[in-house]
Amino acid sequence: MSDVEAAQKVYETYLTVDNFIKTLMENENLGANEYTFDLKNKKDYENLLKPVIKIYLDNDRDIKKSFEAIFEQSKISELLKKFILDNKMAPGAGDSSGYEKTSGNIIFGKSAGSC
Repeated sequence: MSDVEAAQKVYETYLTVDNFIKTLMENENLGANEYTFDLKNKKDYENLLKPVIKIYLDNDRDIKKSFEAIFEQSKISELLKKFILDNKMAPGAGDSSGYEKTSGNIIFGKSAGSC
């Protein structure tokens, strides 16, 4: 990949992230009142999204690969397993997460369908 192509890739990612941040800020303020309006600024969201952007770029901007990498890095599966199975804090748990084209499901212990 040439320097020009690399620069274009970073610029396109920046535009996508910038639009996403604008959407996040708008959504945050939908139900806000005078005390909770604009709690986070653009810089806050940029800092929050830095690890996600890095994973996205490292996975050649492939949404499915990026989602899987973020899911693995989050260690949510291991944490839920410990919470439900090892610590017996609940009889079971289920979680679905994702977006229109990418999603994941986790079920530990007894699910509602097995009771």
